[in-house]
Amino acid sequence: MKKVFPLLTLALGLLALPLHAQNVWTSKIDTFSNYVPVPSNPNANGIVSVFTPATNITVNRIQLSSPAGQIGCSPLPGIKVTDGTSTVFLAIPNTTATNGNVGPVTNDTGAISVLYLAGNQLRLKAVPGGNSCNPYEINIVVQYSVTP
Repeated sequence: MKKVFPLLTLALGLLALPLHAQNVWTSKIDTFSNYVPVPSNPNANGIVSVFTPATNITVNRIQLSSPAGQIGCSPLPGIKVTDGTSTVFLAIPNTTATNGNVGPVTNDTGAISVLYLAGNQLRLKAVPGGNSCNPYEINIVVQYSVTP
């Protein structure tokens, strides 16, 4: 009997894990000009990825990384997650040049808490910057949890 109670407690604890587990929605932008309006692609709408959650979710963090950023973008290009009402924007920072080569860039919203309702279409969009900035090879991770 002494061994049954700890095992039962462990089993119940493991059942509760999915309620608080982090989930991820990932996407990749190969080249910005494939998604934002430019002379060669005037009808682009910025949409990189679409996600419609079956339950309410809370976005907890957005991160991005690229092996090569841009130099001198102003304003900065970025990405945003939106359902048309709530929006989170994350800029793709400028990089520095070393030996004539651009370096990698990363950015992170840090901990956030943005509620999105079940059934509302979320769109991950590319937001153009100034100076014809067209960063490329951008990996994006949106961390979220299911909200009761």
